Amino acid sequence: MEVVTRLIDGHPALYRDLLNNEQLRWFHLAPFASTPEGEWLEKALMAVEAGYSPDDIARATHSPMRITELWGNEAAMWSGWVEHFERLCAHEDERLRRIGEAGKAQVSHLLDDARRRERREAVYGLE
Repeated sequence: MEVVTRLIDGHPALYRDLLNNEQLRWFHLAPFASTPEGEWLEKALMAVEAGYSPDDIARATHSPMRITELWGNEAAMWSGWVEHFERLCAHEDERLRRIGEAGKAQVSHLLDDARRRERREAVYGLE
């Protein structure tokens, strides 16, 4: 997945080619394994045009497959993701706002779970 992301980084036309190749469907959302800003926004609009839902695109940014290592406070990490998606919720393009809303809802649940787990660990120790 990372190879695909690196190959198309900075090349929107290559991303469009990727989206048009059904044999490579498994890789279509690979470029979204980053924060929703900059070139990510242009690719998100292309993915919407190709038929991907706001939920699919938002989930691709933070899916468990993408987050391979976690250092430090998990709740703080998810809180940062909430902030990224909140900024997207205020975008002028309605399609990007919908992705922001979907992403915020998704990571808000993960943030709540992390806070509960961290609170439990602070009281009872590691499980």
